[in-house]
Formats: sequence, structure tokens, C-alpha cells
Amino acid sequence: MAKRGKISVELLDTSAQLEKIILSTIKKSFLVALQKSSKKIESGFSGLVYNAVYNCVEMEQVRGGSLRHELGLPSSQGSAVSEQIARTVSQSVFVEVQKPRGKNSGGLIVNIQPTNFANVLSVSGSTVDYFSKRNKENVTLEWLDWLLTRGDAIIVGKFHFEPTAGRGRTGGGRMEKGGSWKINSQFSGTVSDNFISRALEGKSIRGKMTKIIEQTIKKNWN
Repeated sequence: MAKRGKISVELLDTSAQLEKIILSTIKKSFLVALQKSSKKIESGFSGLVYNAVYNCVEMEQVRGGSLRHELGLPSSQGSAVSEQIARTVSQSVFVEVQKPRGKNSGGLIVNIQPTNFANVLSVSGSTVDYFSKRNKENVTLEWLDWLLTRGDAIIVGKFHFEPTAGRGRTGGGRMEKGGSWKINSQFSGTVSDNFISRALEGKSIRGKMTKIIEQTIKKNWN
């Protein structure tokens, strides 16, 4: 009958050296997982961003609410431009892998939407042309810039918008004498607080983004 033997392993490295080896191995595996995951995360984020911007209340208003009538946007322009805005913002998503340096284990930097908004403001339909009876000249209203960045600044003085079915260029109302007109404070925005930033800061979309990152990295971790 064979005798049972004992197997022993002698660890010659110190605990600090072992910790260093383990952490180095984890960092390498983590970096590989990030690199494999970046494009998938980018694609997943793009879809979330598109839906968040397209379905935000301001874009719904541009497509078919009172804001469309106030801005003087034809129905076709409102529908087309809201889609272009959402698509443009979604195409700005870029995921950058940050390599480990020193004690920094590395990570992901997710970039969404340049802060100057040049990409969005250049989309087709971001302005509307109309003839001003008051000034007797053609006017170009940079409505998207006003909505996105200029806050509650007055656009037209001595006139206000009066909602009336069947009146005006869009059939939803027209300018009447008295008061002033600006973007409704409910929808207006500034460079740091606008319909794009608000759409991307919601708890729901943040949770979905976190889930995409976690699931994708887990899938690519070897």
C-alpha cells in the first residue's frame, strides 16, 4: 500500500513582493479588458445618448409643441432637426482608455459632446428665416443657439407671442404688440445647463451607462 506523502510549497518572496506581483497581474488583465471593451462601450453609450436627447422634453417641443410655434419652425423642420441634433450628439461619444501609471490602476474616460457645441449648432435647420413686417426685412433667427446657450435673454422687444390656433406661420400663434419675447424658462439653456446636459445627467441614463460598463468589462475579463 502506497504511503501518503506531503507536498509543500516554499514561498521565497516577501509579502510586499507578492502583493506587487499580484497587483501587476491584475492591472495587466484590467488594461486588456478595458482595451477590448472600449468600442463596445462607445457603441452602447451612443445609443443611450441618442435616445436621451431625442426624447427630451425640449426636442419633443421642437417637433410638435408650443415651442415649435413660438420659434416659427415648420413641422418638417422640427422633426428633421431634432433627429439631427440627437444623432450629432450621439456621434460625439468617444471612449479613451487610460493606461496604469504608478499607483493609478488605469480606467476609462468617456467624452460626450464638445463644450463649444459647434457640432450641434452647425446642423441643418438650426436657424429659421422669416420676413419681419416690423422692420420690413428678411431675418434669420438662430433659434438653436438661443435655446441652447443664451438663457433667458430677450430675443424680441415690444412684442410677445400669443398662442392662437390657425394663426401665424406655423398655425399655432403669432407675435402681438406689447411685452417681450424670449425662450420659455422651462426650456431655455446656458452653456453649462441646457437640454443636452440635462438629458445626459438623469439618474436613469447614468445607471444604464454604469451597467453597460460593468457588463462589457466583465465579459472581456480573462
